[in-house]
Amino acid sequence: MKRVCSQCQKPFTAAELARSDSKTLEKERREHGVRGLHFHCYHCEACGHDEIFLDIQKLENESEEAFEKRRRELEVMARQMHGEHVEVVVMSR
Repeated sequence: MKRVCSQCQKPFTAAELARSDSKTLEKERREHGVRGLHFHCYHCEACGHDEIFLDIQKLENESEEAFEKRRRELEVMARQMHGEHVEVVVMSR
């Protein structure tokens, strides 16, 4: 899956994956028992923008309607979370 910077539209490279930040968010997610969601953080070398991707996956036995509702709720939450140089993007997988 190609990910691009929402600020400058440059495709992210593997080197731009902020592994430490991603691992920290994933650890917190697991500690809180959140399922069907994974975090991937990137830092754009071109413009300095940070991007957090929330990959949402359908849970076992989750209806399509329930999945879409959960995705919409995450998108609302994500819009409220972004900072000055950070964007949160929700992606269905």
